[in-house]
Parts: sequence; structure tokens; C-alpha cells
Amino acid sequence: MIEAAQALACAQPKAELVARIKKNPDLLWDEHQGVYAALFGKGRRAVQAMRVWSDVLLLRTIKEQLGRERAKREGRAQAVAERGDLLTAHVIFQWLASERSTDSDREHDWHTVIEDLPKLVTTVLDWLTHHVDAEFTKNSFIQSTFTSPERCSLLTERVLASLHDGGEIPELPDTYRPPAKTGKRRPKAVATLLDSGRIPSGTSLVFQAQTGPERRTLAAWLQQDARRGRAVWNSGSRSKPLIWEADGKRYSPSGLVQHMLDLASRERKDRPLQGTTRWFVPGEGSLADLAEQVRREDEEN
Repeated sequence: MIEAAQALACAQPKAELVARIKKNPDLLWDEHQGVYAALFGKGRRAVQAMRVWSDVLLLRTIKEQLGRERAKREGRAQAVAERGDLLTAHVIFQWLASERSTDSDREHDWHTVIEDLPKLVTTVLDWLTHHVDAEFTKNSFIQSTFTSPERCSLLTERVLASLHDGGEIPELPDTYRPPAKTGKRRPKAVATLLDSGRIPSGTSLVFQAQTGPERRTLAAWLQQDARRGRAVWNSGSRSKPLIWEADGKRYSPSGLVQHMLDLASRERKDRPLQGTTRWFVPGEGSLADLAEQVRREDEEN
């Protein structure tokens, strides 16, 4: 039933509803605000069973492909694939509106749409990631973006316009992709930043969680002490350039995030993560972003 309700919400012509239920899933069953009636047709002709099934099948396929895409992405791009799942589905529903049908004689055409869907999901997700950064900057909070009706409406317009224009799909920055396992290894972000002197020693850094599990583990814990989400860049140490305000000790970017997760969860375990995508110079970008800027400038010179 939940899957059907989500699918019907994504099929609505406006993005407002997916933003509202992303913030509060219980709205799916709210009769007082008219959400339930809008989805299931209370007070008018009920939705057709075959139409509901096609919507569920579409949403299910989209979510499966989004799961595969999350494994191919890092940092903000991974967070967009996770937190923007319903908006991605909403955009695809709108794009495919002319292809969708409940007529049995078009069943074959509908299954063709499903077969071609993985490529469309990747394209929509790339455009969505691009427009999130372009409209709201790379320092914006992903979670609040996808719970804002206004932002979701704007993003839907931008992505659909990009699809209609048929322009070249934007290439994601290297910092949004997991490090390559083969080929020539590039200098790590910390080494690049230290060698270039891009960040002056003593610069304040702030922490931003990049995945749902991180946010759930750290949100309340960080609120208890604001110092836990701040660090200072120390260019005098190559292996541990961050001084954590909470205890004054030195850490690597990834090591500090691991330590924070251990303390907040009260559980020690190894977690694969890229710490340089979690620590930000306010108003400029993450350590990974700044290192990528340095590399590009070196390549151009």
C-alpha cells in the first residue's frame, strides 16, 4: 500500500506533494489535508487498478536503478541519489506522461519503456545533481532541498527543460565519483591542498554529513555541542591536518569523521567514506572540491 501511495504521489502533476511526503511520510494517509483523496480518488472516480500497477512498476524500477547509481557516486551526488529518489521519480513520471497508458493493447509499449528506464534514470539524476548545485550552490543542504516544495518545483522545471532541450548531459565532477581503482593515481586531496597552500593554516572548517545514515547517527549528537561540527586546518601536519574543536586533537579528515561516528553511535567499526567530502571551508566548498579546483588550475597552466 505504501508503494502504491508513493507511486501515485510521484505521478501527480506538481512536485509539491513529493516534497511534503519526503518531509513527513505520514501525509500519505492524511485525509484532513486532502492528500489521501488526491491520491486514491475519494469523492470522485477511484483510480484504476491497472494504472496503479503501472505506476508501482515504474517507481520500483526507478528505485532499483537509483540503488545502483548510489554505488557509482560519492558525496553530494550520492546524497542526491538517496534523498532525491522521489523527486527523480516525479520528473520521470512527468517526462513519460505521454507514454503511460492503462490500455491493455499498449502493454508491449509500456514494457519497452521499463526496459529503457535505467538509462533515463541516470540521465535525470545527472541533470538533477547539476541543477541542485547550480541553483543552490555546492554548500546547500541536500536534505532540506528535497523537502522544500518551492525548490522541488524549480528543480523539476529545470530538469524537464534540460531533457527537452536535448543538450549534452553534464559530466559530474571527479569528487562526485568514487576513486578509480586502476590507472594512474592522482595525489590525494589533502596532499594537493597542502602542497598548493590553497587553504591557509588556521582556517575554520565545518562538517556536513553526506548520507542518510550519517545524518541519522550524528544530527542530535552534533546539536548537543556545536564544537563537534567544527575543526581548524593545520598545514603543519600532512597526515593529520585537522584540529577538532571538541578535543583539540589532530586528525585526518576521514579519521575524524570515523571518530565522530564511533562516539555518536557508541560503536567502533570501519566505515568506507571519503572524509574530504564532509569537511567544508564555509562559502568555498569541501576539501575535495577545493583540491579538484587546484588540479584543474594546474592542468590549465
